[in-house]
Amino acid sequence: MNIYPICKQIISQVYLGKNLNDELSQYNNNVDIAKIRYLSFGIIRNYFYLNFIINQLNPKFDKKILIWLQIGIFELKFSHKPNYAIVNNLVELVNSPQKKFVNWLLREYLRNKENLDLKIKQDFSIYYNLPNWFINKLKQQYSN
Repeated sequence: MNIYPICKQIISQVYLGKNLNDELSQYNNNVDIAKIRYLSFGIIRNYFYLNFIINQLNPKFDKKILIWLQIGIFELKFSHKPNYAIVNNLVELVNSPQKKFVNWLLREYLRNKENLDLKIKQDFSIYYNLPNWFINKLKQQYSN
């Protein structure tokens, strides 16, 4: 069973203001609930990181596929699945006009992974997934 559509549904509801735990509770009887929880919490937890990578690769994209791209980048970065399987599964799920773009962006991420990681390590807000105002406040309070 492919859990990506379930995760997309859950995350899209959370982005609309729903509670993540309430949305996840609808799938408690699903045999893959652990993986669904892992993906959902991981994507929310790494929101700034994932969006930074997507915007670095291509800032002009159709916002309708944002969650698909977030799922793909998260899986490519943090899971132990083969990269080709992740890309293939996501490309199959995306509607036809966007298939080539999703395929390109995920493969572009794989090609530029090291360069993007260097940029991320230089930006504390992305590296720690915290808003800039919070990082600036910490720098002010704990500067030398």
